[in-house]
Order: sequence, then structure tokens, then C-alpha cells
Amino acid sequence: MSTQALASFQDRYRDYRWEPLGHRSEKSIRSVYRLVKDGVPAFYIKIYDPVTPVQKLVNRLRPRTLYEARMLERLRRSGILVPGVEAHLRFGGASALVTEAVHPARALWDEDRPSQASILLDMAVALLQKGFFYTDLHAGNVLLDQASRPVLIDVYEIKPLDRIRPRHIIELISQVGSVYPLTEKDLTAALARLPGHGEKAHLIGRIKARSAELHARRVGRWIRRALSDGSFSRLERGDAYTALVNRRFTVDISILIDRIEPADRPGRVLAGGQTFTRHIFDRAGWLTEPRAIQGWKGLLTLFFNMVPCVEPVAAIVCKDRRSVLITTSEEDFPDLDAWLRFQFAGLDYPQKRRCADALGTAIGGLHAKNIRHAELTCSRIKVGQDPLRFIFLPSASITQRRGLTPGERWAALTQLDLSLPVAVRRTLKLAFIKAYAAAVGDDPRRVAQVCPSRSGGGR
Repeated sequence: MSTQALASFQDRYRDYRWEPLGHRSEKSIRSVYRLVKDGVPAFYIKIYDPVTPVQKLVNRLRPRTLYEARMLERLRRSGILVPGVEAHLRFGGASALVTEAVHPARALWDEDRPSQASILLDMAVALLQKGFFYTDLHAGNVLLDQASRPVLIDVYEIKPLDRIRPRHIIELISQVGSVYPLTEKDLTAALARLPGHGEKAHLIGRIKARSAELHARRVGRWIRRALSDGSFSRLERGDAYTALVNRRFTVDISILIDRIEPADRPGRVLAGGQTFTRHIFDRAGWLTEPRAIQGWKGLLTLFFNMVPCVEPVAAIVCKDRRSVLITTSEEDFPDLDAWLRFQFAGLDYPQKRRCADALGTAIGGLHAKNIRHAELTCSRIKVGQDPLRFIFLPSASITQRRGLTPGERWAALTQLDLSLPVAVRRTLKLAFIKAYAAAVGDDPRRVAQVCPSRSGGGR
């Protein structure tokens, strides 16, 4: 930002303490400050200071901040809670919007996830009812005031519409559905408040599909960012390696790559008093992505989708193109394969039924998020207890698609079934199918027609 523009705006509010909010990159033309007086936030100022001559000309003719100021007033008149506009300022090609502070207030992020989902869904419906469309609805743009009412604080991406069409409903509600699991009941109730937009079941189907697509895109962006130095990963370079390290962990890479030899099975390694699991891969060709990086991306696909999995710690590529993937310890849990061989027979029927339900829900949840796992076998899944849960291991074959074909889903179920070390009775197979169908949103009868039928007799 030019020092002249900032000095001009600061002179206008010289009696306030200016507190910069958020990290601002060198390329950013926007900055936000909190103006505090006597220890209490009084105003927020959002400054746009373009860099190029074209940007400056555009902002002179149509200041972004002026559009936002007018939109805040329009929303306020419609009944949507927004901060009051205190002033709009200009200096050369720069402009600034000053709004009243919502105080006291708390961030929507501080609420539990079901509350966040409910509030954002209500906000989406309210905007549509009032004739507005928003392309940036998320928890970071909403505060809760002293009475716990949601206040929309960033409205530049809001556009008034003469007519709300089904595509606007699908797109706006899908922004919420892409972050939070909205049930059929949630969507039905929301659409009931928006009458006259066609057959509700069709809209719900399109909202679910669009939500999954937006979520997959977001995860893809997170994974790409985690392949370089950023908020999730730190990039470390040594004489013999390059490593991506999860910022949650402090590890000595030289210890992790000490005496590495190709191995068929992951091995236990100690570093800094912590126990990790180390996966070692042979040299990759110069035109081939190292297997550790492939596994890192596959594991991040699970991790960012909040699928139970071992946590990614580091992906290391050595100078000779061998690679190493480090995860949190896998030895804390038995393989599903071993667990079924040695413990399943000793369970009573209700316990076996809970196991079938839980596994069906886990695999269905994977497919509901359009995650393809080409190595879905019992040896690639761990079993956790108290509560019973299934934990997925890293694999280079894990990817997230815009959608999974029925054939891909049935192939995965067949592969899992063929890897079972024990015969599964028909009633348990049906319990798995029902849980899977409920998680993926399919008809249990349709799943049963194509699901593998290798099972024992009786109950």
C-alpha cells in the first residue's frame, strides 16, 4: 500500500489505534484494520489500494469500497443484519470503507459445526428470500452479535437479482453443503421456505452433486498448497533431500532417512521421542512422481476430507530419487485383516452387527465424497476401538473425483469382499449394504443386486 494513502486515512482517524488484521501478501491490494479507542473496537476500515494504472483507473471510476458501502445499506434496508457504514474515503486511486464495529461479538467459527451449518443455511435462505445472491458465503464472513444474531460483515460478492432462479438456489446452498454435511431433512426444510422453484427432490439431488463438486475442488486446492511451503507444510531442503513436513510436527529429517533401504512393509522409526511409521519407496524415474509424494497426496485427500486415517507427517524425496513417507504410528491399531482372523469369531452377533454397520458407513462415506481407493482391502484398513472405527492407511491410489461411476464403486466393494479372511453371514452382509447405501445415498436393493455375495449360510 502506498504510504501516502495510508497516511491520509490514518490522519482522518488519528485518535484511534490502528491494528492490522490478517496476513497481507505483497501482491494484495486490500488491507483491513481495526480502529480501537479506549481499548474498545470502534470501527473497521477496509482499504483498496490498486497497483497498476488500469486498476487505479477502474477503482477511481467504480470504487470497490463504494459498491460495498451501497450494498451494506441495501442489505440493512432489507432486514439483513450488517455493520453500519461510518464513512467512505478516497485518496487518488485508493479508496476505503469504514464500518461500525460489531461489539461485543464472537466469531461464528467459535460455534460447534452443527450450529455453524444451521446459521449459514438460514443466512443463505434469508438472502435468497430478499432477492440477493452471494458467491462467498462462509463462516469467516459472519459474526454473532451480543444477542447471538448473525451479522454479515463482507458483502462485496453479493449481487441483487430481479429474479431468483433454481441455479442461484443450488449454488448458494451448495456453498454451505460443501463444508457441512446437510441432511435431506435440512435441505427439504430450507427449500420449503423458497417456494415456486420446481420439484424439490430434483433440486436436492443437484445441491448434493454441486456440494460434492465444490468440496472436491476445495480439497484439491488444499492439497496443491500442501505440496509447497505454506500454512500446512513447511519445505525443508538438505544436501541429500527435499522434504515437505506437516507444521504440526517437529522432526529431524536426517534421522528419518538414516539407513533407508527398500522394504515391502512399513517400519517403525523413533525421532525426537515420538514414534512414527516410515514407508520407503524405490527410486522413481525422472518422469515419474516419487511414490512418497503420491502417497502424501492420497493421505491428504483422506485427511482434508476428515476421513479417519493416520496423520501425514512428512514426504521426503532423496537426491537419488528414493522417497520416504512418514505418518503417525500405525502400530497402535491392528489390521482389519488380522482383527477378523483372530477376534471376529469370538464376538457375539450384536457386536458383529455393529462391525458390519460401521464398516458399511465408513466405505459409504468414502464413496459419498467421491473418493476412489484402488487398493481397498482389509490389509489397508486399521481397526480402532472405543468407539469402533476404521482407519485408512496411505496409498498412492487414493484420488478424489467429480463423481464415481457405479462400476468403480462396485469394483471397490468386490475387492474389499474378496480380501475378507472370514466368511460373512448373509444377515451381516445385508447390514453392511444398508449402512453403505445410507451413507452414499443409494437404494439398498440396488446395492444388494450388484454387491458381492460370497457369504456363509444362516445368520
